[in-house]
Amino acid sequence: MPITKRTFILKCFSEEICQDLLEKIIENAPIRDATYHIHGNVLKITIVGLKHEVQASWMKIKEIYSEMFKILEIEKGKGLKHIPISYIVKTIRRTFPPEALALALTLKGFKAEVKDEEIVTNAHLNEVISLSRKIVKAIDDLKFRAKGSASKKAISCISAILDLDVDVVINMLRDADLLVEEDDKVKVKKEWRSVVKEIISRIRTGELEV
Repeated sequence: MPITKRTFILKCFSEEICQDLLEKIIENAPIRDATYHIHGNVLKITIVGLKHEVQASWMKIKEIYSEMFKILEIEKGKGLKHIPISYIVKTIRRTFPPEALALALTLKGFKAEVKDEEIVTNAHLNEVISLSRKIVKAIDDLKFRAKGSASKKAISCISAILDLDVDVVINMLRDADLLVEEDDKVKVKKEWRSVVKEIISRIRTGELEV
């Protein structure tokens, strides 16, 4: 089959954004034979290969380009932002419980809900990503220590909101009589959202100390 050579031009807001875009393309759409050139706010990509390979590579690049600029628009925008859960997963390189993130954002004073595979919030994107990473870290730290997803959501959510180690959160829940031990693991006594709200409320009213 004949080899095809195609050059594609992508316009960015700045040279720095073009560089960020190029890094994402190299990381997420590795192409066997391609050259890249940035000049100002323009990224030029030349792809060599079979026609269907070139077309497939270009479709993937367009997908990355579209998603990146959607996120840039989100960052610039005011009011409620619709952040795709898939974007958060790609950014932190892990799946996470979106409902725990939405509750954490809400209890930190933002508007937030999970809707149509998106986090709809007025929080800045950096805050959303930061909380997501804290939730995932806490869930990792709870491996083999918490029983059931509800307990992991409750503890990781509190840990992310208060920026506390999971051991501190577990002791806090014990002191508040919101935790039981089952099969050498900890388990929350109530529905996980109510546990999170109760702990945060008790701390804010001074009933519990961090």
